[in-house]
Amino acid sequence: MAEQTIIHTKLDGLLQFASQCTAATGGFDATGSVATGADSYVVAFEAGDLSLTIPGSAVSSYLDRGKLRSPPALRYGDDQAVTFSFSAYFRDMVSTGSEGLMDILNRTGLVASTPWISTLSSSGSTDDAEVFAVDLMWQVENQGSASDTHLMVLPYCTLSYSLAEGDPNTISISGTSWAAAPSVIL
Repeated sequence: MAEQTIIHTKLDGLLQFASQCTAATGGFDATGSVATGADSYVVAFEAGDLSLTIPGSAVSSYLDRGKLRSPPALRYGDDQAVTFSFSAYFRDMVSTGSEGLMDILNRTGLVASTPWISTLSSSGSTDDAEVFAVDLMWQVENQGSASDTHLMVLPYCTLSYSLAEGDPNTISISGTSWAAAPSVIL
């Protein structure tokens, strides 16, 4: 199939977090659907400004007495983690009745009491991971054709955030996916 001619915009995007599933295989399955038994949250009231860096493996260059050779002597080095950031509008510090974004960031509310299980956990029923991680799925859907959907899943994401007061109050979320590449790209 030829490359798309449709230009996608922030209006086409959706961000969704998911916890470990009952099979202990992550929050999303190979099709990008929420896995059976996983908890999930669609990020609402976000600005549509996701920024993503997929660095791949580091590349080392070996010089010949300080000079580049032709062709250069290159070797792959260490893997590097995927990083991302996005912003959302602040609504609740702790949500009641359903999960909220701040609950995921702080592990409060239903995220703490349900509980959401870290995607680093080796179990789908109890959280045995020291570090709390979630999976993040970014979906882009052509508004004119629901069959034209693209998605990317970032596994094992740890999150941090900052709050800024203003009109409106905003939350800037930063994350690291402790994987060398997305686990699903469709």
